[in-house]
Amino acid sequence: MTATQRSSPRTLLIELARGPQASDSLQGLSAVMPVGAIEDTDILGLALSEGTMLVNFAPSFENVGAGMDETRERLLAYAMVNTLCAGTGAESVCFFRGGTQFDGFSGKIYWRGLFYPLPTDS
Repeated sequence: MTATQRSSPRTLLIELARGPQASDSLQGLSAVMPVGAIEDTDILGLALSEGTMLVNFAPSFENVGAGMDETRERLLAYAMVNTLCAGTGAESVCFFRGGTQFDGFSGKIYWRGLFYPLPTDS
C-alpha cells in the first residue's frame, strides 16, 4: 500500500475485510470477519471528529457479525479499532449501522459509545 492508502480509513477497513494474504509478513493469521464481508459500498461514511473516528456502515453490516460468539465479536471490534487508530491518528472509534448506533451481535459486546484501542505488545 502507498502511504496515502495506509492512512485511509476506508482502505484500512477493506484490507482488514480481505483477511490474511500469502504476502503478509506474519504467517498463521486468521480472518476476523468473513472474507469480503465489508466492501466499499458497505462503508457509508467516515469522519474524524475531535479524535474519534466515526464509522457508518450500511445496514447489511448486521450480516458481518451474524452468529459470532463473544470472543469472535470482540476480535472483530478491536481489530477494526486498533487498525483505525494506528493508521489514521484517531484516539477512539464510534460505530454506526445505517446512521444509528447499535447494540451488537452476540448480546455480549456493547457497540454503542466509544471504543479505545487495546495496547499492543512492543
